[in-house]
Amino acid sequence: MGRALVIGIDDYKNIPLMGCVADAREMERLLSQNFDGSKNYDVRRITSDETEISRGSFREALADLFENAKDAELLFFYAGHGVQTEWGGELVTQDFAPNSLGVSMNDVITLANKSAAREVVVILDCCFSGDMANLPGMQSGALADDFRKGLAVLSENVTLLSASRATELSAESGGMANFPGC
Repeated sequence: MGRALVIGIDDYKNIPLMGCVADAREMERLLSQNFDGSKNYDVRRITSDETEISRGSFREALADLFENAKDAELLFFYAGHGVQTEWGGELVTQDFAPNSLGVSMNDVITLANKSAAREVVVILDCCFSGDMANLPGMQSGALADDFRKGLAVLSENVTLLSASRATELSAESGGMANFPGC
């Protein structure tokens, strides 16, 4: 049985979204059991309609997901605002502030790449989500060689599904997201 962390944030001050919490709930439903009704992933769902999702609580939940992951199957799903900054892509938390928008996409992929898990799947439903595996700090090694060739930096056991390319916006069914920087 795998472990999953599912996060959905609709409730941002002055820039709300409408479908992220619903998407997180549906992802939890789909992951929790197999078609035959047997248990699938053990899902931890965190949504903005039930709790404030701060940078600290988000990072703590990620650390919990990747802790004791030897030979585990892990899945991380995020639906919310994503932004591109001069430091790279960020997953925006509810306590965002200038120069501290949320959790760095680089931090998430670093946890995934270093994980002892048998398999890690990362699913991002946000603007600029394709920037997840573009690690500008890579200096040496095989992964760095791939990065210099313009290839995403993912370990062999990591799969990334993104709603957009690194330079693209994503849209809710009701229209475009309206986060500053999008």
